[in-house]
Amino acid sequence: KEAAERVRRLRDGEAPEQTAPQPEPTPAPEPEPPAPLAPVVAHNLTPWRQVMPPHPDVAKGVYEQAEFAADLQQVASNDRNVDPAYGDPKEFFRRTHITASMQALLTSVVQRLRGLGGDPVIDLRTAFGGGKTHTLLAVLHMARHPRLRPHEKLQGIYDDAGGPPPPQTKVAVLVGTQLDPRTEARSAEETKGAPILSLWGDLAWQLAGREGFELVAPFDNPETGGAPAGAVLDKLFAMAGPSVVLIDEVVAYLRNVDAVGGGAYGAHLTFFQALTEAAKRNPKVAVLVSIPESDIEFGDARGAKIADQISNIFQRIGAPWQPLDHHEAFEVVRRRLFGDSLNAEERERTCRAFAAMYGESTDFPSETRESSYLTRLEQCYPIHPEIFDRLYLDWAGNVDRFQRTRGVLKLMADCIYRLWEANDPWPLIMPGSLPLADRAVKQQMIGYLNEMWNSPLDGDIDGAGSEAAKIDGETTRYGQIQAGRRLTRTVFLGSAPTSQQQGIEYSRILLGAIQPGESSALYGDALRALSGRLSFLYWLESRYWFDTKPNLNRVAADRLAGVDHDDAWDELKERLQGSPAFGERGAFVRVHTAPQSGADVADEPAARLAILPPRRGHQRGAEQSEALTLAQEILDSRGASPRTHRNMLAFLAADEEIAASALDHARHYIVWRGIAAEGERKVLQLDPVQQEQAEKSRDDHSGSVDQQLLEAYRWLLIPRQEAGTGPIAWGAQQLPADAGAAPAARAAKQMEGDGALITEWAALHLKRELDHEQWALWRGADHVPLSDVWGNLTKYLYLPRLRDERVLIETVRQGARSADFFGYAQGVDDNGKYLGLVFGDLPPSVVVDGSSVLVRPEVAARQVSSENKPDEPEIVDPPTGPEDPPKPARPKRFFGTIELNQDRMARHADQVIAEV
Repeated sequence: KEAAERVRRLRDGEAPEQTAPQPEPTPAPEPEPPAPLAPVVAHNLTPWRQVMPPHPDVAKGVYEQAEFAADLQQVASNDRNVDPAYGDPKEFFRRTHITASMQALLTSVVQRLRGLGGDPVIDLRTAFGGGKTHTLLAVLHMARHPRLRPHEKLQGIYDDAGGPPPPQTKVAVLVGTQLDPRTEARSAEETKGAPILSLWGDLAWQLAGREGFELVAPFDNPETGGAPAGAVLDKLFAMAGPSVVLIDEVVAYLRNVDAVGGGAYGAHLTFFQALTEAAKRNPKVAVLVSIPESDIEFGDARGAKIADQISNIFQRIGAPWQPLDHHEAFEVVRRRLFGDSLNAEERERTCRAFAAMYGESTDFPSETRESSYLTRLEQCYPIHPEIFDRLYLDWAGNVDRFQRTRGVLKLMADCIYRLWEANDPWPLIMPGSLPLADRAVKQQMIGYLNEMWNSPLDGDIDGAGSEAAKIDGETTRYGQIQAGRRLTRTVFLGSAPTSQQQGIEYSRILLGAIQPGESSALYGDALRALSGRLSFLYWLESRYWFDTKPNLNRVAADRLAGVDHDDAWDELKERLQGSPAFGERGAFVRVHTAPQSGADVADEPAARLAILPPRRGHQRGAEQSEALTLAQEILDSRGASPRTHRNMLAFLAADEEIAASALDHARHYIVWRGIAAEGERKVLQLDPVQQEQAEKSRDDHSGSVDQQLLEAYRWLLIPRQEAGTGPIAWGAQQLPADAGAAPAARAAKQMEGDGALITEWAALHLKRELDHEQWALWRGADHVPLSDVWGNLTKYLYLPRLRDERVLIETVRQGARSADFFGYAQGVDDNGKYLGLVFGDLPPSVVVDGSSVLVRPEVAARQVSSENKPDEPEIVDPPTGPEDPPKPARPKRFFGTIELNQDRMARHADQVIAEV
């Protein structure tokens, strides 16, 4: 009572009463602060806090468990300390949602009190916390205040009953936990006479006072007098007039009667049978009794047997009462936990956004795509309907200690208070929002389940040290929306009470976590990451659940420390060398995968790509790296010999960060491969679920290794040199992402675009290289051996990099057919004459050997001119006559050169075309 008074004063803003100084208690440890909320919201919906704030006592956290537990006896006795939400009839009906079942029951009671039919006996038998006492309170207030005005709810009930309010009614309330058969039901002081000893004596006193009690006084001692007969009860009801008898906690009372022994227990059973029959005979009498049906209220096997016996008595005449439907629960909870303030426009906008998201995707349960689900969203707002479905279907249906209504109210009150205090930015309170790390919320969950759930909650599901929080912290795209914690909270809510029924479907996990504007694929990725790390998460096909028994992740974690990193690097290397994707060459003549030294890379005059081992990686901006060191070593030598064809090499290196992640997956793959194999050989005794988990984890990590290997190889390393004596510079270029292309093909495409790998070469470019003063390829002579040209192109890093010899051959053929670039000859004789010289025509063939040469164009032109000069004709006088008309001038050809920036090749090419 003192606590309730303090709560009332705080709620009403009154100063607290002054009390004597009390010793300061030992301060309790501060509760763990809630995990920081995500700063990034993918939608523009208004937070629920601004649309529909909670009730003041919920927002302040001054509610108590007792506030959600209606006390029928306290209300019936007009106790001044009773919460107005239960004791004040106007406030009670204002904050009470009249469910369909309550509407039918109250209508029947009104009809009964008018003498117009109705059920004489109503059996309220339902699960713990199912709304029995709240329904009895509704009957009590209606019977005591039939003309309560104004209240449209009661008027609707009277209209359904077919007339005006019921007549003034006598009400008797018998609460078994407030009565003890071993003591007086009412003292002599209360009755101003002899004390009342029996249950029926108290009933008669409440209905008709002293005169009514005198009717049953001979039977007031159950041990000696037995129970009053039906005729006596008929006289009592006739004396009282319209009457309602409310009986609560009857099983608890009869357990005490049974404990006393003697004939009292049988007398009480006789009384209840007589009472039901008398109610049936008297048309303006209604008897309502609440009988539990859960083990937690039975107490023991004896309590369950008593419940069956008393139920048989009342069900002979009584009409069964249907408990609160979980689809109506939202209204009960909302009225108790939230105030009257509501921005209906914002609520509608939020609910339509969620309904649109569900309607546009098949990732969610099928019922969410029906138009009726929008109505459910609006009715349940600001709480997501999935919370009610899980609490009422799974928790109330499988956890005896969880009360259908009271448990939901208390749990949601704690959650709403914590979310309100933390400035929750989300548009709805969803399963993924529930702050399971909060001490009050966690204690409730543990209380409903058992202490063994501490480890899953702390280690996997929620809180700063949980694996879900770590995954959110390690990956920005998860952390921005709390994907890890939203998923684990949703799975816990949907699976903890029914972990033996194989959990919650993937579609319902998304329903409880995802919000408009977010990607279901991102949550799918996060769930896979959780599956590989959480110790208490299980899955089978598309269903997930938490259990108190550690899964194989714990076994895998213990084994992981024993996996040598060298073994994991070898696994990556083997996959690299055996992967068809890494074997594709693209425009390269050959690809070398994972060479360990220069000895593993052939020294050949053809363009090749060396894909360096994954452990020799590179990172952005690094002037030195393992990849550059190995690339330089391979470039310099082929084993013990210096490398000749250095300009034929390019290198592809893995990104160090991605390679490290691939290494981690490789280590996990090695572990899960061993566990799955040992399970198949029965070395480990795994059940089918565990064996499937092992195989799935093995396959998932294997797929991640392959995927991350492809993603890792993104650094293209190309050696360059400005001049023959200049230092070698390494150009490290990050390849653009192209998920469908093999690494070598991506590298070749990039190099071709940059001009670093040439597969087709214009003769003009070859002529420019021949004439370059610094290169001095002509060496002052009239010709140059073609083999020397090719040798220089393959050796020197400052020259263009041709794919192979065939590119040069085709360039020479095209250049020789023109009279502008150079001539081609098969050889040179002792007199300096060019053999098989072709100049201005297409040569039949071009061979790169020690004999073939390229000839300067002016030299080739002189030899061709002299070879084609005819014998001088005899000089004769020209005939006289008109002169021939002058021949038209032949058109001339012009040439130009421009320096191109290879990083802006495309833009410069457009400029050149425009200028021409």
